[in-house]
Amino acid sequence: MIENADFCIECEYHADFFAKKFGKKDSLVSSLDKFTNKIDSKKTTEFNLRKNKLNSIEIFDGQIRRL
Repeated sequence: MIENADFCIECEYHADFFAKKFGKKDSLVSSLDKFTNKIDSKKTTEFNLRKNKLNSIEIFDGQIRRL
C-alpha cells in the first residue's frame, strides 16, 4: 500500500507522459475530470496541474529513480 509520504508528483508526471506517448492522453484527462468532480479542492489543483502538462507540448524526460 502506498502511503502519502510515498507520493511523488514528479512520478505522476512521468506516468502521465507515458500515457500521452502511447495515445491514452484523452482517456486520462477524462478520468481526471470525472474524479475532480468528486473530491476536495486540494486534489483538484494537483489534477489540474497534471491536465495542463498532458495538454501541453512539454516532454517529460526525467527519471523516477536512478537505475
